[in-house]
Amino acid sequence: MIAILNLLEFTYLLGDISFEMNPRLSLRLAAILALSTLSTSGCRTLNDDSSAEEGLSQAVFAAIDSDSDGKSSASEMAAYQHREALAEFDLNDDKQISVKEWRVAKPSAPADAPHFKALDQNNDGEVTEEEAVALITANEDFIAAFAALDANGDTFLTWEEYEAGDSKALVVPLFGDETE
Repeated sequence: MIAILNLLEFTYLLGDISFEMNPRLSLRLAAILALSTLSTSGCRTLNDDSSAEEGLSQAVFAAIDSDSDGKSSASEMAAYQHREALAEFDLNDDKQISVKEWRVAKPSAPADAPHFKALDQNNDGEVTEEEAVALITANEDFIAAFAALDANGDTFLTWEEYEAGDSKALVVPLFGDETE
C-alpha cells in the first residue's frame, strides 16, 4: 500500500518535470523509484549509516581529482558527494536537485521541507553543486575528518593519505533525517 501511495505521489510531483519518454517507461520508472523510497539504508547521501561502504576505490579517487594534479581538495571531495546525490535525486538530469525531486525521494518529510531550504542557500528551489559544496566544506565534521586524513597538512589528500585514514568520516549526508 505504501508503494502505491508513493507511486501516486511520485506521479503527482513530477507533473511539472518534463520527461521525454514513452508513458510505459515513465510508469516503470515511477514504480521503481516509489519502491526505492521504502528503504534507504544503503544510501550514503540519504542518511548517516555507519555500515556504508568502506570507502572509494583508487580509480574513483582519481576521478574525483578533477584537475588531475594527483591529489583531491576538500571541494573536489564535496563535489563528488553532490554528484552521488544527483544520481539518486536528479530525475530530469539537469545537474540540480529540485524541491519536487527531493520530495519524491523523501515523501514522509514535512511539507515545508526545512532541510531542503537550508541546502537551497539562494532560495531558488534548486540545490546546485555550488550550494552542496559550500554546505559540505563548511561542515565541522567534514573539516575535522579532512584535516585528520591530510597527514602532511597541505590541504589536499593523496591516495595514500585517504587510504591510510578513516575515509568514512568524510561522508556528509546531504539529505539527512527530516525530523527537524
